[in-house]
Amino acid sequence: MVVRCLALTFGWPLALTANAASEWNLNSKASPRPSPARGEGSLEEERAELVKRLEMLGVIRTPEVRRAALTVPREEFVPEHLRRDAYRDAPLPIGEGQTISAPHGR
Repeated sequence: MVVRCLALTFGWPLALTANAASEWNLNSKASPRPSPARGEGSLEEERAELVKRLEMLGVIRTPEVRRAALTVPREEFVPEHLRRDAYRDAPLPIGEGQTISAPHGR
């Protein structure tokens, strides 16, 4: 269920998220493990800010979805040259004329 919510909320391909769910340990009750720091303005910080905004907007309403959103790196679903834009609130091209949905879930 959490994987499906993430796929719909963040525009991630459902098959990919289903296969990756165990890799990111989404069924664990533990807090997400931090990723290695990338310096000032890191993607991890941007992910946390996005989750905070989505919680304030009521898009993220459960601890399970919050934990998954903090754990799953959205930047891994976009082309390398767009990784710095992964947490921007806009659809991003992913190739073949397709886009990953904007994080706000509209």
